[in-house]
Amino acid sequence: NIDSLTKAASRRSGEQSLTSYFKQYLETNKKAAIVMIDVDDFKLVNDIYGHDIGDLVLMEIVKKLKQSIRSSDHLIRWGGDEFVGIFPDLKEQDIIEYEEYLKDEISSLEILAGDKMIKVTISLGFSFFKASDIDYNDALKRADEIMYNSKKSRQ
Repeated sequence: NIDSLTKAASRRSGEQSLTSYFKQYLETNKKAAIVMIDVDDFKLVNDIYGHDIGDLVLMEIVKKLKQSIRSSDHLIRWGGDEFVGIFPDLKEQDIIEYEEYLKDEISSLEILAGDKMIKVTISLGFSFFKASDIDYNDALKRADEIMYNSKKSRQ
């Protein structure tokens, strides 16, 4: 249930959690924010410093995110440098502030790679389940689209 590299929840475990939260939403209308998280320019980190340093960067990002999110939140390694967050009871009006907080926490990281200091940033996309959703993938697709547009606007 745990990703062996980063110690975030595994994708399989995350899919089970997303299914459970979606079912809960359908039964009670209780909302959970779904967020897609992507490390900006991660390919460059691997190309410049090598995959060992890339792995270190992912581990440090997860460690920092786990310190920064609430104990009720879930962090899932979705694949590569993509992560999914489930934030139960996060209010829509608090998303922008929470997003900025998480971005600031990650951009404050200084990861030592030999004699160089690596700074990283992340892009995020938040979404919520909707009554028209077939399953959690619909909310995840919206979050991914928002994250992608956020990443594009930074370039």
